[in-house]
Amino acid sequence: AIRAGGHYILDEHGNLLPEYRDILKLVADRNVILSFGHISRQEQKVTAEACQQLGITKGFIDHPFSPFIALTIEEMKEFAAAGVYINFTYDELSPLLGTNPLEFVEAMRQVGPEHCLLSSDAGEPLFPDSVECMRLLRAYAEAFGLSSEQAFQMSTSTPAKLLDLKLN
Repeated sequence: AIRAGGHYILDEHGNLLPEYRDILKLVADRNVILSFGHISRQEQKVTAEACQQLGITKGFIDHPFSPFIALTIEEMKEFAAAGVYINFTYDELSPLLGTNPLEFVEAMRQVGPEHCLLSSDAGEPLFPDSVECMRLLRAYAEAFGLSSEQAFQMSTSTPAKLLDLKLN
């Protein structure tokens, strides 16, 4: 359905529209990664349930601290428990959104680094390049108490696993 400001993937009863369920079946059949994009909380919950039903294990929610997504740590933990990864981005730490790095890393710790991803989201002209954004994300993670192994897991080994890549 189209709403002012975008598409809505649920019907009037709160169920996934058939065309979106078909898309999720394709994702499951091909075992590819699913980004939840910028859908509403209700859409996120229904999509997470559908992922569980269809055996999709490579779904993620982006920018949990963004004002458009604004997940609480409890919600992040609930999604992680349902098999959905939480993708933390440099955008959230940048001066544009200004998330407190201590709260940012505490969320990773509470959700569990095994359920988290790090990505640069460095398309904004005011940001450093992608490599520097990733360095900063990992530096913040380690500065606020995560181990270098956990930072590596979130930025390298888990993304490689989701992409079916082997690390040397």
